[in-house]
Amino acid sequence: MRSPIIKTVKENKYFKFTNRLDLIVWLIILTFVIVILLEYSTPPEYVFGYLYMGTILLANYGLAKKTIWRITLAAIALTIFNLFFPNFEPHSPATIANRSIAVMALAVTGWLNIRNRYSEEAVARSQAQLRTQEQLAILREDFVSTLTHDLKTPLLGAIETIKAFQNGQFGAITPTQAKVLIHLVKVIDNGKGY
Repeated sequence: MRSPIIKTVKENKYFKFTNRLDLIVWLIILTFVIVILLEYSTPPEYVFGYLYMGTILLANYGLAKKTIWRITLAAIALTIFNLFFPNFEPHSPATIANRSIAVMALAVTGWLNIRNRYSEEAVARSQAQLRTQEQLAILREDFVSTLTHDLKTPLLGAIETIKAFQNGQFGAITPTQAKVLIHLVKVIDNGKGY
């Protein structure tokens, strides 16, 4: 079920999204704009760079791995750049430490996002292989059952014919013929050849 917010944005006449990827890109851009406004309208002591994690996480839904890295690097650069802009002044070690921690958190988030993507792709490949193997097993079972049926059908006819001979339905049989018929039944029952 779609979120009412996303549905409203998609139906808006000013924002037309052709697919889910367009919506994700616009959400990433909007999040960047909001975080930039928060970052650069407040003193550098206030770190809003953590909010860039939302853009990094959004990038995992359909964007390429290079794009995820680019978004991560842009978030890191913007977080560091706030130390120098809008006014270049010396900062306390606590402010620099806070920014450094935010940068490390953004880098780890980007790295984990990429790693998660690789894991998801590996799982998808494994599931596809399992589905293929299951289909192959079903085909093998169908082939074996068809082959078994096709082989049993003539053998059942042969067995019934031999039994009819043994019961004397085609006339009297000699003791030598009876031995041959008994041997044929054993061969067919055991599945052995001569």
